[in-house]
Amino acid sequence: MKLSDVSAAFESFSGTVSDLARKLGLAGIAVIWIFKIDHKAGSPSLPADLYLPLAIFCAGLFVDLLQYLYATIAWASALNFSGKSKDNDLIKVPEWINKPTWVFFALKIVCFLAGYILLLEFVIHNI
Repeated sequence: MKLSDVSAAFESFSGTVSDLARKLGLAGIAVIWIFKIDHKAGSPSLPADLYLPLAIFCAGLFVDLLQYLYATIAWASALNFSGKSKDNDLIKVPEWINKPTWVFFALKIVCFLAGYILLLEFVIHNI
């Protein structure tokens, strides 16, 4: 198998994981919204046990934004500071440039997993 084929598969699968994680985070927030309680017309509230999973889902979405924001800035900087203008020009890119992206990626997945574990715990105990 060619290195380019492995790289293409990797990019495809990691992109799919990110897309699915983001959708699952939004779906988790939607499921939590189903459990809102209307005490009076116009003032919904959540059961206290759902505040933490909601915060974790929101944090996961924020980390998702940070992942792509960092990667965009890092790679734009590498491109701009290279001084190269032709597509075939080779540029030196620091090895560490993707490490923060991977940290954000892993943290995002951990947030969504933790959010779903807490949400499932709530559902199991309350339904």
